[in-house]
Amino acid sequence: MNNFDKHKDSDSFLWERYKTAGLKKPVQCPGDFELAAFIEGSLSAAQKASIEAHLAVCADCLDTVIEIRMQETEEKAAARERTKASWTRWKHLVYDFSFSWITPAVATILVIVFAAHLGIRTFSNQTRMHAAVSSSLSISDEDSTGFLSEEVTGGMF
Repeated sequence: MNNFDKHKDSDSFLWERYKTAGLKKPVQCPGDFELAAFIEGSLSAAQKASIEAHLAVCADCLDTVIEIRMQETEEKAAARERTKASWTRWKHLVYDFSFSWITPAVATILVIVFAAHLGIRTFSNQTRMHAAVSSSLSISDEDSTGFLSEEVTGGMF
């Protein structure tokens, strides 16, 4: 049984007592603090019985109690709806964010890996070529000027 049903049953009970008790006006109505404490359920059993007896004969106080309970119920329902809407917004934000970045991230990683692989392969080929050229060259290949002869370099220099 939720809070609304509990108050609804309690309010129905109070209305029935009011109808059967007659329409005599009590001498003094309880104050706002006493009614608030009654609504919150923080009164002792004797105080609660006294307020219920008063509500059985005073339509104004009974209307006040019922109105406050209805406002509390509406506020709680509105707060629940705001919380639900907020959670839905966060859920969509997280869901949309979590999957929207995957494709660009994977593409970027693939480009970096491919570029690194191509760069390493090119660098190792150049290193091997330099090593091969260096090992094939010897001091005897240099002419009298100290430069490599044209037949060794193949006319490249």
